[in-house]
Amino acid sequence: MSTGIPRIHDGLETLSLLVQRVDAFADAWDRDGEPRIESFLSDVGPLRRIVLIELIKVDLEFRWVREGQKKFIEDYVAEFPELGEPKIPPELILEEMHVQQQVGLDDCAQTIQNRFPNLASDLEGTETKQRLQASYSVNRTRRPDHIQVGQLVGDFKLLAQLGQGAFANVFLASQSSIGARRVALKVSGDFGTEPANLGQLQHDCIVAVHGVESLADRAVRLLCMEFVPGGTLHDVIKQIRERRPEQRNGGLLLECVDHSLAKNSVGAPADVTTRNILREADWTYVVCWIGIHIAKGLDYAHRQGVLHRDIKPANILLSANCLPKLADFNTSFNSHDCTTTAAAFFGGSLSYMSPEQLAACLPPWKADALDGRSDIFSLGVVLWELSTGIRPWIEQEVCSDWTATIESMLARRREELPYHSESPETQIPWALFRVLQPCLDANVETRIPSGKALVRQLETCREPNTRRLLYPPPDSLRFRCGKWTAVVLMLLVVHVFNGFLAVFNYQYNLTHIAEMLNAPQQLASLAMTFVNPIAFGIGTLLLYRIVRPILFLERFGPTEQSINNARRVCLRSGAWIALIGLAEWAVAGLVYPTVLHVLSTSDSSIQTVTLEHYLHFAGSHVLCGAIAAVYVYFLITELSISFIYPRLLLNHLNVDQDRFELRKTQVTSVRWLLLAGLIPLVALMGMATVGSASTFMQVLSCAGVAAIALAFRCYQVIQRSIDSLLAIE
Repeated sequence: MSTGIPRIHDGLETLSLLVQRVDAFADAWDRDGEPRIESFLSDVGPLRRIVLIELIKVDLEFRWVREGQKKFIEDYVAEFPELGEPKIPPELILEEMHVQQQVGLDDCAQTIQNRFPNLASDLEGTETKQRLQASYSVNRTRRPDHIQVGQLVGDFKLLAQLGQGAFANVFLASQSSIGARRVALKVSGDFGTEPANLGQLQHDCIVAVHGVESLADRAVRLLCMEFVPGGTLHDVIKQIRERRPEQRNGGLLLECVDHSLAKNSVGAPADVTTRNILREADWTYVVCWIGIHIAKGLDYAHRQGVLHRDIKPANILLSANCLPKLADFNTSFNSHDCTTTAAAFFGGSLSYMSPEQLAACLPPWKADALDGRSDIFSLGVVLWELSTGIRPWIEQEVCSDWTATIESMLARRREELPYHSESPETQIPWALFRVLQPCLDANVETRIPSGKALVRQLETCREPNTRRLLYPPPDSLRFRCGKWTAVVLMLLVVHVFNGFLAVFNYQYNLTHIAEMLNAPQQLASLAMTFVNPIAFGIGTLLLYRIVRPILFLERFGPTEQSINNARRVCLRSGAWIALIGLAEWAVAGLVYPTVLHVLSTSDSSIQTVTLEHYLHFAGSHVLCGAIAAVYVYFLITELSISFIYPRLLLNHLNVDQDRFELRKTQVTSVRWLLLAGLIPLVALMGMATVGSASTFMQVLSCAGVAAIALAFRCYQVIQRSIDSLLAIE
C-alpha cells in the first residue's frame, strides 16, 4: 500500500537540499537583513520539517547577534504550529541555548529548562549536548560557491570542476609554481581537520596530499592533492545499473576508467599488467579486488587513529591503472588529536552510514563512540552496491521529521540482511553475500573487526576456484552437508570399499587356499566371528577418535588452538584412516595362516600351513588393503577438503597456520597416486606367478586400474583446492 511519502535513494540528496536552502537563507540574511523563513520552504515536500528546523537554527544565530531582532522558540512555534507536534524538537532548544551562551547569557541553561519542563528528560546533559549539536548543524559548513572555474586562486589556475559535495568543490587545477603540475584542488570553508588527518596518511590506496593553504581574505581553504584521473566508483555504479549481470566484468571497469582518462586528456599507463588481469576477470573478482585495496587503506588509517566516516562511491577514486584510492576525509576524526572532538565535524552520507553512526545523529549524539568498524560497515554497503547496482537497504523513507527518518533507517539496518532480490539484475552472488554479511552486521560486536580481517575475507571470495570451494551455493549438497554428514560419508567410504574387498578376498582364500588345506569351515568361522568384526570395530572406533576434535569443536570451545587442531586433523585424516586400514589388512594377512597353522597341530584333518600359504594370505591381503587404502585416502581427503575444512577455515580465517599442512597434503597425495599406479603392476606380477587365468588377479588388476582413474581425478581436485587455499593471503 502506498503511503504517499516520497522516497529517496541517497541520504546525500537530503543533505544537499538542506545545504542549498540553508546557504540561500544565510545569503538572504547577509543581503536583505531579515528574510522570511516561509519563503525558503517551497518545494521541499516531506522534508519541510527537517528544512524548517535547520532554517530556524540559522535564524536564531543571525537574530541574537543583532539588537531588537531576538526571537525565542515559543515565537517560532506560534508562527509554525507544526513544530509543537508532537513536541518541540529538543535540538531547537539546544540551539537557542547555544546562541544565548555565545552572546554572554551564562545562566541560560537553567532558564530554558524552566521554560520547557516537559522536555527536561530530553535536555539532560545539556551543556555537552548543545556543544555537539552546534557543531552538527549544517549551517556551520557552507560551501564556497563563489570560487569558479577559470579563476586564479592562490598558486592555482582552476581548469575544470571534478566534483561537488555538500561542503566543498573539487577542481582540476594547474599549480604554476611547480611547472604547471596538474593537481586536484579541494576548495572548502576553513574548518575541519582533514588536512592534518589526510596529510599524515601515506598509503597507496589513499589520495596523497601535496599541501594546504588558507586564504583568510576569501574565507576558504585550499587542499592540494594528487590528481587521480580515472573517475570514481560512483561513475562505475551508474554503468552497472545499465548492464545485465552477464555484461558486468573487468572490461566494464576498464571502459569506465578509460572514458574518464579521455575526458581528462590523460593517456593509458605504460604498465598494463593490472589491466590485463582485470580484463579477464569476472565482476565478483573486480568487486573483491577493489574492496581489498580500500580495506587495506582503511586498516592503515585506523591504525593511525583516523576514522573516515564518509565512505561512499564518490569518495573512492580510480587511478589510470584502476587502483582505487580513498579520498575526502572532510568528516574524518583523529583519535590521537586531543584538540578536537569526534563530533566536531560530524557528517557522512546517510545511505552508507552504519547503525551506530546513524544513532549518533540522535540524542545524546555520541559521535566519539564510533570506531573503525563503522567504516567497515560503510565499505560493505559500497561493495554491495558495486556488485548489484543497488544498496542492501533501498528506498529509505524520508519522513517529515529528521529523528523519525533516522529511526526508520536504523530499523531497516537492524533487519535481517536480505539475500534474494526481486530482480535477477540485482541479485548479489552467494559468495559475496557470505563475505559482506558480517560486514553489515548491525551488532558492532559481531561485525568484521578491522580492515585487515576484511581483506582476508575478500581474498577468499576473489578467485573463482576459492569461491566455489569456500562458498558452495545454498542449494548444493556441499552446503547442506554438515560435518556429521561428512563423517558418516567417511565411515561409508571406509566400510564399503574395505567390506567389498574383504568379501572378495575371503572368497579367493576360501577357494584357493582353505580348500587345499581342508579348512574352509575354520576359515569361515575365523573370518565371520573374529577377524572381520574386530577389524571393522577397531577401524570405526579409530575413525571416530581421529575426527572427534572436528565433531565436538563447539563443545571444546572454538578457541584458536582447538580450531587449528581440528583443521590439522581434517587435513591428515585421509592418510591416517587409509594407513590404519592398510595396517589392519596386513595384520589379518598374518592372523589367518597363523591361526590355521595352530589349528593344524591339533586337528590332523587340516594340512600343515607352509610358507607358500603364508605368502598367499599376506600377498592377497596387502594387495586388497592397498587398493582399499587408495580409494579411502583420496575420497576421504577430498571429502575433508571440500566439505569440512572450508567450514573450519571460515570459522577462523587464517590460512598461514595451515600452509605447511596444506603443502604436506599435496606431497602426500602425489605419493598415494604413485601407490595407485603400482597396484596394477603388482597384480600383473601376481598373475604371472599364479597363472594368467587367475580370476582373483584379473579382478584385482581391473580394480587397480579403476583405483588409478579415481585417484587421479581426486588428486586433481585436491591439488586445485589446495592451490586455491594457498592463494589466500
